[in-house]
Amino acid sequence: MDQDIIDVARTIRFYLPELVGDKAEAYDSEIKDLLARTHEEVDVGDEIMAVLSRSGVREWVIRVFEDEYRRPPVLLPRDRGIVYERPPSPVTTPVLSDKYECPVDRSYVWYRPSVGYSIPDCKDHPGVRLVPAASDAQ
Repeated sequence: MDQDIIDVARTIRFYLPELVGDKAEAYDSEIKDLLARTHEEVDVGDEIMAVLSRSGVREWVIRVFEDEYRRPPVLLPRDRGIVYERPPSPVTTPVLSDKYECPVDRSYVWYRPSVGYSIPDCKDHPGVRLVPAASDAQ
């Protein structure tokens, strides 16, 4: 199964209330159940993509897949139609946000927008704080 599909499914869970409002719990439950099946080595990639292709989340998912680091759109640079000249810099890699995940089953992921944000607990395991993600190439 494509790891990118799993990663996007893990990441979208945090953003579902913002994306689909009162349908968030239903979407999340479905995604959570499918992710649990991946731990049993079941290929549910097509089923996950069916959920990620629904209206309300489709555009968000497309933007994540367009980003080589699979970051949520809120963390992506925005094109505001402003033309500017890039300042000279030896740095060629983007600054990436810290990625956190559930230490129990890795099925819930959150990206820390900046150091001012407190690290939340896992939605699935109350009282279990998210930890820095395993050495994924972010």
